[in-house]
Amino acid sequence: MTNDKAEIRSDIDQIYSAVMLDTEALEDAKMTLEIVKNTDPGVYDEMINDTLSLIRRALSNSILGVVDRLIDTDQKPVAWMHTSATGNVYFRKKPHDKVFNPQPVYLAPPQQEWVGLTHEEKMEILTRSITAPSRIDVAEAMLKEKNCG
Repeated sequence: MTNDKAEIRSDIDQIYSAVMLDTEALEDAKMTLEIVKNTDPGVYDEMINDTLSLIRRALSNSILGVVDRLIDTDQKPVAWMHTSATGNVYFRKKPHDKVFNPQPVYLAPPQQEWVGLTHEEKMEILTRSITAPSRIDVAEAMLKEKNCG
């Protein structure tokens, strides 16, 4: 992964974490309002219903789908994390109804394939009139350039 890709991935991971915290807070607020509404029916129903409607709309328009599309991955999710209306989290093999805010779960972040030196590059290093430690430094620099950008 190039440094730019690593930085972008780090930024995406931070956005994802922040959005997940916001989503959890919204789910908690929704659950609390539903409990208050059921505990003392009729007192604040209109205000609670309006607030619940706003929370549901915010949860259904989550940025997490966009973030998932930005992540460059060839991997397939191994599971999907769902959050129920009551805030319970559970996992399924396939994404379920979007109401439950399905989030993909991966075993590990995508890995870049290692690129080694070609035969010609190895021969070039060996034929240089430099000391052995310098040859190692040259080989290391070539590998770093190929694999880290």
